[in-house]
Amino acid sequence: MWVKDGEWSGYEIEWLNNHNFLTAKPVVYLINLSEDEYAKQANKHLAGIKTWIDTHGGGPMIPYTAIGENTCVNAGGIDDESRAKFQAETGFKSAIPRIIKAGYRALRLGHFFTAGEDEVKQWTI
Repeated sequence: MWVKDGEWSGYEIEWLNNHNFLTAKPVVYLINLSEDEYAKQANKHLAGIKTWIDTHGGGPMIPYTAIGENTCVNAGGIDDESRAKFQAETGFKSAIPRIIKAGYRALRLGHFFTAGEDEVKQWTI
């Protein structure tokens, strides 16, 4: 059993919080698919993985392709024209925005903006 899924008294929660158990953390499941499977949005194992996730505490499941993400958004730098061409040719749509939003929801984070004369800042709260 995961700590996050248990029913705990106030005293037990206080004790558990002192230990920072990994199983007390929220989970987002990222499923790495091949480029072909991601393009087709089909994989014979996704249903089984979703069933396992649901029976083991639940959580969001996001299929993505690390190879496609690396090609489209690599740190070595791909210019906007090449990125647009790659996306048009392959129909690739990055999962990074979905992953970020799921992470923010799982961690119960939000945005707070401050504005001044010379800048606008976004804070994560």
